[in-house]
Amino acid sequence: IKNDVLNIPRHTVNLDLNYKKDKWSVGTGLYHRTSATFDALNGPFSSPLDSYFTTRLYAHYEFTSGIKLQARIENLLDEAYEINPFAFNPQNSLGRGRAVYVDLSFNW
Repeated sequence: IKNDVLNIPRHTVNLDLNYKKDKWSVGTGLYHRTSATFDALNGPFSSPLDSYFTTRLYAHYEFTSGIKLQARIENLLDEAYEINPFAFNPQNSLGRGRAVYVDLSFNW
C-alpha cells in the first residue's frame, strides 16, 4: 500500500521576506514543492512530477491611504516545471514561466 496521496506533494514551502519603510514596501519570496505522483485517470496511468522551486520579487508604493501601485515578478528565474504530464497539448503540461504584473488600486 502506498502512503502517497496522488496529485499532492508530500511537502510544500512558501516563504516571504519583506521590508516596509514609509510608503514603500519591497519583498521576495520562495515557493518549493516536493515531487508527487500525478494520476489523471485514477488508474494504471501514473507519472511522477519532479520537485521544483520558484522565486518572486514584489514592491508597492502607497500614494495615499486609498491609492496604491503594486508590481511583482513571479517565477523570477524562469524555472521550467511540469504540472500535468498527460495534457494533450505539451504547452498545457508546463507551469507558468516568468511573468510581470503591475497593478494600480483605488480603495474608498
